[in-house]
Amino acid sequence: MMFNFDRLIAKYSSTFMAKITTESYYDDGGKYHKGETKEVPYTGAVMAMTAKSVYASGGKYTTSDAKLYIKTRLKEGTKITYDNHLYTVQDEKTYERFGGFFYYVLKAVDSFA
Repeated sequence: MMFNFDRLIAKYSSTFMAKITTESYYDDGGKYHKGETKEVPYTGAVMAMTAKSVYASGGKYTTSDAKLYIKTRLKEGTKITYDNHLYTVQDEKTYERFGGFFYYVLKAVDSFA
């Protein structure tokens, strides 16, 4: 790792909840076990989507969306709750090799969906 962003990410980090679903599987006896969904706490820096980022996205993002900087890889499509808002994890960019962190866009989920 070339650069250490641990302190910077920690400075702006807060806790949020992620809905993690385990994979379904068949045991050795052939019995099917459906995956379970549970809420797991994570820590990361959730930042507001800037007007510059919204403009540069060409309409893909809105000011309701957010950015997430985290040291743990998340699966795209994971639902997270932060500050009483529901988001879907999208658009992973990995900076693991150079900075030891991952960047995601958190797409706001429509409350009427």
